[in-house]
Amino acid sequence: MAIYSRENPAQSIYTSRSALNLEFALEVIKMYCLVGPKNTEVKTRPQLTTNFVAPKEQLTGDDLRSAVMHLLPLKKFIQMLQEYYPKADSVVKTALQKLNKWLMEQKEHVTSDQWHEKIAQLKAEYQLPKETKWVTCQGSKIYYRGYSCGLWMLFHTVTVEAYLKDGNKTDFEPTSVPETINEYMQHFFSCRECADHFGEAAANISSEVTRPEDVVLWLWKAHNRANGFLRGTPSEDPSHPKVQFPTKDLCQSCYTANGQWEEGGVFEFLTGFYRLGVCN
Repeated sequence: MAIYSRENPAQSIYTSRSALNLEFALEVIKMYCLVGPKNTEVKTRPQLTTNFVAPKEQLTGDDLRSAVMHLLPLKKFIQMLQEYYPKADSVVKTALQKLNKWLMEQKEHVTSDQWHEKIAQLKAEYQLPKETKWVTCQGSKIYYRGYSCGLWMLFHTVTVEAYLKDGNKTDFEPTSVPETINEYMQHFFSCRECADHFGEAAANISSEVTRPEDVVLWLWKAHNRANGFLRGTPSEDPSHPKVQFPTKDLCQSCYTANGQWEEGGVFEFLTGFYRLGVCN
């Protein structure tokens, strides 16, 4: 499937790498072809209100080409992953370490072709799945949950691993992980509106993340803010409503007697919940 610019019919603004099913094709059309009111005084296209995110295998052109101009954030993100990805999944952790070593050897830029070639090589070498498969993050339709849910799960797991591994070290910089996550969001996340909201939440990291445990709690607060913002929007999966996490059913000790957050209880819950590799 390809979509071409109305102003320049020879210019492709979207090209899928493989055949798309009808539901996904309709979402892509909505994303790239949203048309505003026929008022000639309106000069700009209205912003997309959904936080639609393409599946991971589609994040090639718009996202990874950014690595050509923004290699440092990519290096920092992969370095963070190879450091704090759970040891329990030793195959992926080893692959990340090898990817990090290769990336650090690239001094100037990385093209999308080079990136995909390296990823394909690592997938073959470590027999990683060729197809994306969601379990806990499976949405009721193809355009719900999936990648964005999995990314939150990864972020939470990394913050917990960072705290457990290095939180008691005197040279641990608690702002490092959330700042690296924010840089990734700003450069490589396809939903611009989502990245902007994340950036707003990250504006005060230096004052809000001062203790090792704040690494875990800051992301939890950011995620709940995002859930509150997205509740009731077109991106919300009707089968998985956006709620403040964790619910009382999951964690009674996370709440005070009057229903307010008990951050000590929340912290204990999160460090157990995401250490086990479970996502909400």
